[in-house]
Amino acid sequence: MGNHEKIIRGCSAGGIGPYLGMMILGIDIGGTGVKGGLVQLPHGVLKGDPVHVPTPHPASPAALTRAVKKLVVHFQLLLLLLVMLLLLTTV
Repeated sequence: MGNHEKIIRGCSAGGIGPYLGMMILGIDIGGTGVKGGLVQLPHGVLKGDPVHVPTPHPASPAALTRAVKKLVVHFQLLLLLLVMLLLLTTV
């Protein structure tokens, strides 16, 4: 396994039959950073490098919510760019 593909421990395959092969956004809230990355189901394989946002101090619920929102917005923009590229290449 290279640096860009890692098994996420604790990911469960139970009950996700309809979602096989889908990608989800995994979020890890830690003491020094909040990290997010695309995780492929059902085995919890991290695809690509995670994005890191520093953990706010103090880590209030509102401050942590803002940090997680930054990650979500990053991946929403990435998805939008990928869809636009796909549409441009099919024209």
